[in-house]
Amino acid sequence: MSTPLRETMRDQHLGVVINVHLLRFQENFMEEKMKNFEKLTGATIVKIFSTQETWYDDVLADIKDNSPGFIDLYASFGNWIPQYAELKGLKDLTNETRQAVGLDWFDIMPAIRKGAATYKQKIYSIPLDGDVIYMLYRKDLVEDVGLPTPRSWDDVMTILTYYDGKDINGDGVPDFGNCFSTAEDDIADKIFWAIASSFIQTRGTAQGVFFDPETMEPTSSSPEFMEVLEVYDNLVQHSPFAVNTTGVNWLRNRDLFNEKKCVLFYNFPGPIKSMISDQKKNGMSGTLNLAPLPGKKCAEDEDCPFASEYDVNHAPFLAGGGMVYAVNDRVSKEKQEAALAFAFYLSDPGGSFWDVAHPESYLDPLRLRHTSSLANNRTLEAKAFLEFGWEARQLSEYPCPSQYRLRLEIIITSLS
Repeated sequence: MSTPLRETMRDQHLGVVINVHLLRFQENFMEEKMKNFEKLTGATIVKIFSTQETWYDDVLADIKDNSPGFIDLYASFGNWIPQYAELKGLKDLTNETRQAVGLDWFDIMPAIRKGAATYKQKIYSIPLDGDVIYMLYRKDLVEDVGLPTPRSWDDVMTILTYYDGKDINGDGVPDFGNCFSTAEDDIADKIFWAIASSFIQTRGTAQGVFFDPETMEPTSSSPEFMEVLEVYDNLVQHSPFAVNTTGVNWLRNRDLFNEKKCVLFYNFPGPIKSMISDQKKNGMSGTLNLAPLPGKKCAEDEDCPFASEYDVNHAPFLAGGGMVYAVNDRVSKEKQEAALAFAFYLSDPGGSFWDVAHPESYLDPLRLRHTSSLANNRTLEAKAFLEFGWEARQLSEYPCPSQYRLRLEIIITSLS
């Protein structure tokens, strides 16, 4: 696919070899992207792998190395960028980003552009996606049986109570109201804070989630935090943890949902995309709804200026900040330029719509155009999702959860 941005790269990096960092589970998806980039630019890419468990430490070790380091282009969570930048390991990309033809920097959602790519008013990374926890649920087991649409955690509790101890898929074994990740070193911490955010931050980012802005005391002793713990405990007790108290990771929860053993599921859009793409194979066509993570139901006399039309407060948690690419500041200029070109190649607005729709990319929408035109099935963005097995009605739902990322006055970034 030819785009204005990619044409600026043609034959510009002949003979340059770059070591590009990536996660092992992205290898199949990235293989074709790398080959196409090599053909376009003349560069050669050497793949440097990390696992999810070693990812952060691998980058940190390379940056702390006294030599130029082994990796030319670092894969990172956006929330790790400040620490890496403080170690003087990352190239300041501000000028290159401003001058890039066709990058359309301001098409990237503000919360992602400012929360994941920018540190101390300088751009240190190129975002590839934006991580916010979503909900996927079975509408045939919710609205179609008279249960409330799960907009608030009160609604969720009603659904969990209704399905407590019931056999959902007819195999003679009691199932679960929700598939909820509880394994150590998984996504449980991110889901916890995504839930807590709507209870603790009801008046925007000036209020904050982790500390009282006036006293700097942690919020963990507040009445709102106690309410969060109660909700979280209920979610855990109505999940596969009830029969596997060592914890259940998101991969196993995904499998259980696909086996029709759960009503509700929570995760990043990446894993949810793969489940929607497989809905026909799993016998769930016409039953899956995509929605924002539920929020706190505000009382009539409660100050919730950002509440939805249903009086539900949402404070989206940008967990991890999304995946970004950052350039090693200590390698040769040729390597830096080629590495940055590959990051631009992946973030290219003319092609990234396909990447965020691809079920094996695990990349989430990060640009306004990625979701703003999905209601029109004739757009390139919509056609990409439809080709990967989505239903037209699901595309009309996708902008709903995505829109919360745009609102800088309510978004929350992780401390990690």
